[in-house]
Amino acid sequence: LLYDELGRYEEAEDLLTEALAITAQVYGTQSQAYAVTLSNAGMHYRYKGQYPKSEDYLGQVVALQKSLSGPNS
Repeated sequence: LLYDELGRYEEAEDLLTEALAITAQVYGTQSQAYAVTLSNAGMHYRYKGQYPKSEDYLGQVVALQKSLSGPNS
């Protein structure tokens, strides 16, 4: 997100794409670590003004957090 704050959006996007792939491989797509990385991607697209894409990523975070929390949360 630092690159986003500096306006270096392309570099930020490249790093986020790599981070999503690595996090998925190491921790799996049903992990808290993956949720954090998805959240970072959502915020990246918010910084870029790509709100539909941001909403998609952040919606995935909400769904993942609900599934990780279990039915009694």
